[in-house]
Amino acid sequence: MGQEHTTDEVKYLSCDPDQDPTPSRLKLMCMVMCLSTFSTNLVSSMCAPFYPRSAAHHGLDSDITGSILGFYYAATVLASPFMAVLMTKAGQANLLQGGLMLVGTSSMIFGAIDILRNDLLYGVVSFVLRGLQGVGCAATDTAVFAIASSRFNKHLGKVNSYLNSCMGLSFMLGPPLGGLIYEWTNFSLPFVFSALLCF
Repeated sequence: MGQEHTTDEVKYLSCDPDQDPTPSRLKLMCMVMCLSTFSTNLVSSMCAPFYPRSAAHHGLDSDITGSILGFYYAATVLASPFMAVLMTKAGQANLLQGGLMLVGTSSMIFGAIDILRNDLLYGVVSFVLRGLQGVGCAATDTAVFAIASSRFNKHLGKVNSYLNSCMGLSFMLGPPLGGLIYEWTNFSLPFVFSALLCF
């Protein structure tokens, strides 16, 4: 399932840049970009309601917990300039695919850290995984907006408005959705859910 999703993205986003994509392909490309933006940014906010509870159980202070949650955004800021350089070598579609895979994989692993019994290890792994999520988001967002600029130059304002709406929607829905899944299931399932969206 995951391999088909990412393969389709490469197929529909890596067409010949000298050829104008058909209207149907443009619509599909826009849908893929919106879903990618939504899923990677959903990861950043989904754990906000319940992760502090788990962190407190492992002996982490609130300032450390806040730093772990905020490290996602720090990693995104620090990694974004390098993603532009990487994109020139790897290509837009490959960077998008790599970013989605990195966010999804690190989120899936994040769902298993609650089993760690060593509090220091729990904190270190949390930092590392949040950082990897942020790097993946930087790759995805950089690729998405580059594709929007190169493929939708005639409708760039409209496409950017869709992408920003998806980003805002992910921040709005992430906390209540994450809290709801956590209350109904356990610590792992919100991360699994967000990871599957990326795959």
